[in-house]
Amino acid sequence: MKPTLLLLTLFLLLVPRCLGVEPEAEPEAELAVPQFFMEDLDACMLRNALQELPEQGSPQAHKLGGYIFSFASGRLAFDPLSLEDKEPSSFVEFRAAVTVADAGDIYFRSVGRHAFLVALSGKIASLGEHLLQDFDSLFMEDPQETVYSGDEGENLVGVLPGIQAGHCYLMTTTDNRTILLRVASKSLDGRSITIQWVEQGPRGRTFEIPKAPVIELQQARKYEGVIPAEAFRVPDDIVRKIGALSVFKDTRAAIRRKPIDEEHEVLLISIGFKRGVIAQFQKELRASGWLPKGTRPSKVHPRLVEHVLTRGGKELVCRYAASAGSYMIHLTLEK
Repeated sequence: MKPTLLLLTLFLLLVPRCLGVEPEAEPEAELAVPQFFMEDLDACMLRNALQELPEQGSPQAHKLGGYIFSFASGRLAFDPLSLEDKEPSSFVEFRAAVTVADAGDIYFRSVGRHAFLVALSGKIASLGEHLLQDFDSLFMEDPQETVYSGDEGENLVGVLPGIQAGHCYLMTTTDNRTILLRVASKSLDGRSITIQWVEQGPRGRTFEIPKAPVIELQQARKYEGVIPAEAFRVPDDIVRKIGALSVFKDTRAAIRRKPIDEEHEVLLISIGFKRGVIAQFQKELRASGWLPKGTRPSKVHPRLVEHVLTRGGKELVCRYAASAGSYMIHLTLEK
């Protein structure tokens, strides 16, 4: 192979903005799951969050202000070389520059059907298809350095191929934190994923993650056209039917009303993703006289739960979903 062609081939593997794979790579590297969900970790006392990881160079990366995620700061950043419009000579140089700049711990990259996570510490391991809560109180060995053999036998430290939605991963950050994460969803264009992560507590070696229900994760494009609450006054009949809930007065919320049939309609409420927001909503429903009747599997996604409440002979069905930045509350009520 000519030196110029060899150098080009190496760059396709080494530099994150053009990471590549051989065409004959195994199909297990596909990132495709038809239904996406997160776990309701409000009761988890460990530091945890939901985070979107956009691909470098994607419109979403520019919108969110970066593609490398730092677990310490909870923020995304760009690598220092791309900010200076410089090309690294190798992955080693790139990784060193990111580490010195303290830009972050992890980023996502996809090439066609193939998906990668890159841990800048070099230490990341796949745990298979699980929920985070499956690892509650289990003793876990620290992940070892992982090496991906690229084209021409080049060894890429910290590059993990075969990333799939629904699978969990254990990693060490650049400042020696231990993180358990699960790929909760992928975007419609395949250029970003959403992860749910938990940071190991001071006891070390275990994660205390209590059993919790799952919440449907919606791909954001499904909710285009939602009207901000400040531009959509909640009709008096809705307030009378449901109650004077605080979410109806929150100008940061977005609300949409649409009919299902002649007897029922749906109210879609989007509210910022923060701890306790669903618990507060449920508390206000009870204070408004709605009594729990029970739960049942969703007809759309059987693994998800619908909460049925009654008041004065009327029935209200609640289902909760989430995106990387907000909760979605689905209310089905009688007209």
